[in-house]
Amino acid sequence: MTSLLSRDGTTLDASLRPLADVLSDAPNPYPVLAWLRRSPAARLLGQLVTAPDELDHAALDALPQGHATTYVRSLLTTAGLLPPRDENLALLINWTARTQKTAAKAAGRKPRRSA
Repeated sequence: MTSLLSRDGTTLDASLRPLADVLSDAPNPYPVLAWLRRSPAARLLGQLVTAPDELDHAALDALPQGHATTYVRSLLTTAGLLPPRDENLALLINWTARTQKTAAKAAGRKPRRSA
């Protein structure tokens, strides 16, 4: 677990200790070990912890919003590393921002001529 939650692979960053505690406090360690080895969410978490000071909802919002991102966000919130938020509202706000951006790009294009 230390290798996943450390920048150098050997020393656990103190700010990530609550996350390590959540993972190590599981009643059965075997599913956690399997998750650490095989899960796309664990790989994503390993990438994110290289800069724990920048670990926030905005950083996660910038990522593709798949199952791995959702799981990592939930795990970080459970560990107390991210503040709780209304996820449905956040999804709506992010969708609105993406849709407005797409609409603005489309408005700048010339319409196609039909043949």
